[in-house]
Amino acid sequence: TGDTTLETGNLVVGTAGKGIDFSAASGSAAGSTSAVLDDYEEGTYSPTVVNGMSSVGYNVQAGYYRKIGSLVEFNFYIQTASGSYDTDGNHIKISLPFTQDHANQRRGHGVVTYNTFHNLNTDHSGIVLYIYDSKAEFYNNGSTAVSGTNGSNQGGRYLIGGGHFHTT
Repeated sequence: TGDTTLETGNLVVGTAGKGIDFSAASGSAAGSTSAVLDDYEEGTYSPTVVNGMSSVGYNVQAGYYRKIGSLVEFNFYIQTASGSYDTDGNHIKISLPFTQDHANQRRGHGVVTYNTFHNLNTDHSGIVLYIYDSKAEFYNNGSTAVSGTNGSNQGGRYLIGGGHFHTT
């Protein structure tokens, strides 16, 4: 009973599925299924263009994530060294650090905050990210998937963005 203070070291939960229980705190929303924080992780990953381009080489592949329970926040920063758009019109997709939980209608969302790619079929509304499975797909303002309209060299181009989704 009472408060516990750690002077050095970490609090380690030694049993899987256990964590910090917040159930005694007031104010839980209706439909709450758990008040136990049983997972926290943050780190880096190497994001890639997994669809919509061929022969992609990279100068920079920097990805950062924070996972709290099943909620994942992610950011990516990509600079290509080489690559061309697929000539068959495949939509541009970026890899994610975890697989998204699409079975429970937990889609997720994100934005591309900066890009210097030439000849994307985008309008002036901006690019949003549709999160599905283990990929973030580029969309024009949520309505039309983005692909490249020209197979030319896309070396030295930037894709920067991020978002949130629930993992399995």
